[in-house]
Amino acid sequence: MTIQKIYIGGWFQRTTLHLTEIFDFLKHGESNLDIPKEKLDEVRNTLSINSVTRENGPLEYIVVKTNQEISYRI
Repeated sequence: MTIQKIYIGGWFQRTTLHLTEIFDFLKHGESNLDIPKEKLDEVRNTLSINSVTRENGPLEYIVVKTNQEISYRI
């Protein structure tokens, strides 16, 4: 059996600011929160991110691809 898609929901970003905050963390490991850079790097590394892009469609979204060939949209 091969899992093709998994859908998980519950949060809907309401502003570009929310999406920008998530993008900055996923792409660059940065945050405006008072969290040590070392902790941000540690948490981000567990995600095994290969690439992060910001896309436009009917709604703006982020596409994340991992080293394990998992792709997801936010």
